Amino acid sequence: MYDREFSGSLVVACSGPAVAETAMTGFGEMRSRSGANLKYTSADACKIHRLWSKDGRVSKDAHALLIDPSAQEFAEAIDRVSDEIGAFPQQKTGIDLYFAGHGRPGNGALVFKDNHVTATQFIKLVKKSLVSGAGVRGLSITLDSCYSGAFLFETIVALQKDCDLQLYDALCSSMHDEKSWELSFLGHGAFTYAHLNKGNKYVDPIKFAQAIDEQDDSMIAKYLQGVVASNADPTAFLTRGRQHSIDCVRGGDIDAGTRGRIDVSDLDWPLDVPKIVDGLQRSIR
Repeated sequence: MYDREFSGSLVVACSGPAVAETAMTGFGEMRSRSGANLKYTSADACKIHRLWSKDGRVSKDAHALLIDPSAQEFAEAIDRVSDEIGAFPQQKTGIDLYFAGHGRPGNGALVFKDNHVTATQFIKLVKKSLVSGAGVRGLSITLDSCYSGAFLFETIVALQKDCDLQLYDALCSSMHDEKSWELSFLGHGAFTYAHLNKGNKYVDPIKFAQAIDEQDDSMIAKYLQGVVASNADPTAFLTRGRQHSIDCVRGGDIDAGTRGRIDVSDLDWPLDVPKIVDGLQRSIR
């Protein structure tokens, strides 16, 4: 996701049994990733893993795909990926995390089949393999889970004075106080689908009309997303405003669209999560 010469990746899907929470859109059913027995997290993760593992600069073992792992299996995968990229100079390496599944209210912690991992705990797991003073390793996170913005904010706070690990880029499916949703007619999480299908301003009217005639919901959604992609949040569009994705670059420039935009370097330090949330809220007042 960012300019690092040698990157490893952890791609994780968790579904977890729980009572399904659903809502209806113009296209059909949406399932909340706060408590549903999720259907499409594996499809999300497999798609991302195929894209990321095409990087031939590192061995295939530097890209881990985990389907419904335990928290311990997740920690062990971090160690394996770290070992693979440890053969290269630390300052030229990075780790990408993609997670699709449940996120905990309050802190957005990643929920595994037996436990959960907070952003601070994740940072500690990644830092285990780092050599102090050997250069800064990059970190990138992409989350399609409820309250994922809270996980991002905690990550920024945890790394604000770190000399060995730096957050480069982050993409989150929802704000700290929002649920994320997956859509049955797409077979993916709304955010992951929007991330993988950027769309453009031009929409072929004949093909669009044909998709409507044939009730091809996935194509209809793709074309509609193309219409709004250049001037709105496609994730918010697909979920009827229920979730707003976040784009964070250089570890501190946070763009949440209509939910606010700030550069954390403009906030009073030391940082904490309430300061980031308040900064976003003030940016739209």
